[in-house]
Amino acid sequence: MTGRPDLGGRLERICHLLHEATLLPVIRTDNDGLIQSCRPDALPVNPRYGGLQEQITEWIGERSPIAVPMLHSTPFLENFLLVSTGEEGKLAGGWIMIGPAVSAAWPEDLLAGLLRDLMVPQRQRPVWLAYYRNLPIIDKSRLLHAGLLVHEWLTGQSLDLTDLIDASEPAAEGAALKPAALASLRLSGSREEGVYHHSPDTEKLFLKHIQHGNKKELFRAFSALADQGVGILSRRSPLRHQKNIAITVITLATRAAMEGGMFPEEAYTLSDMHIQHIEELGEVNKVESALQAALGDFADGVKRGLDQRVSRPIAVCQRYIFDHLYEELALPVLAKASGVSAVHLSRLFRRETGISLTEYIQRQRVEEAKQLLSLSAYSLSDISARLQFHDQSYFTKVFKKYAGVTPKQYRHGRLGTAVP
Repeated sequence: MTGRPDLGGRLERICHLLHEATLLPVIRTDNDGLIQSCRPDALPVNPRYGGLQEQITEWIGERSPIAVPMLHSTPFLENFLLVSTGEEGKLAGGWIMIGPAVSAAWPEDLLAGLLRDLMVPQRQRPVWLAYYRNLPIIDKSRLLHAGLLVHEWLTGQSLDLTDLIDASEPAAEGAALKPAALASLRLSGSREEGVYHHSPDTEKLFLKHIQHGNKKELFRAFSALADQGVGILSRRSPLRHQKNIAITVITLATRAAMEGGMFPEEAYTLSDMHIQHIEELGEVNKVESALQAALGDFADGVKRGLDQRVSRPIAVCQRYIFDHLYEELALPVLAKASGVSAVHLSRLFRRETGISLTEYIQRQRVEEAKQLLSLSAYSLSDISARLQFHDQSYFTKVFKKYAGVTPKQYRHGRLGTAVP
């Protein structure tokens, strides 16, 4: 922002362009939360409020200026993005709100369950159902990207998606309520009984980040996972639906963390504490936030284990390899990142891991190739080139060495269809 006299006109222009580009509701307010403009002119109003101004006033509340856009979810399944229209962090123009919107076309019976959970009187439910049908549908990842766009328009500065994800994380609860803290104090051998129904493909995109203790990439994948990509696990209650999803994912995350090196007893106990915490929650949006926190705790646990099992130079080297797997990984580059000489790194890596650096990199690339073969339509030549195997025949040879089958055989076995 430049502080020019035409500030209001520029903000109006930004709001207009944003609405036209995204077809999302865009509301601009002043410092006190009073609506200055609204696009479109008539917006559906949540039936619990007397009007749009009352709704916006409560949603904004007494918030302080924020440096980056923040995503918010309500107990009524609405999502909206708040952007400060300030200069150098100072609130000058108030707020731009993008939304409200919902992340899926929720089935009628699921919405009916939500209204039961929230104790909406029966006579008011038709009005609520009409309200939901008039809200735009957009997944949270696209809504966050709209926030990136308006932030760059306002400030001229670009942000990464993870900056918005970090800013949108819920505030930490009291220490007495943190499942991770409870788990560290009370290791329990008791298991949560139950059979969890799940579709593994929807979790594969982010569970591998738990195995590597990569929290930032984990949150990025978690945010990008579309709500409608997960099956409906309770058609009578969205709260129960979200809890079932959370329990399913935590169960899978527990296994992924153990595969990443986390001690089984630690992983099981952390699972118990998070599941018990989630069962006590009474709002859908809080369950989703609790699930994200649980996944972060598992990633942190794996990372701690990785850091403890090897010296710091090797841990840094492994982290660098993971983050730059699609790039050339020359020994001098790895040595510089690790803070030791190339000769010392090679010797230390073999002594601490039992394999050479070259073999470790090849193993990691084969594991990544498995993901691409299973989850993408990339050709074998594309995968080979992306993972720095410039000779496809060499890629096939290395893949077979560690996977036991050729890339074509692996894709055929995973998909159950002939490989062209």
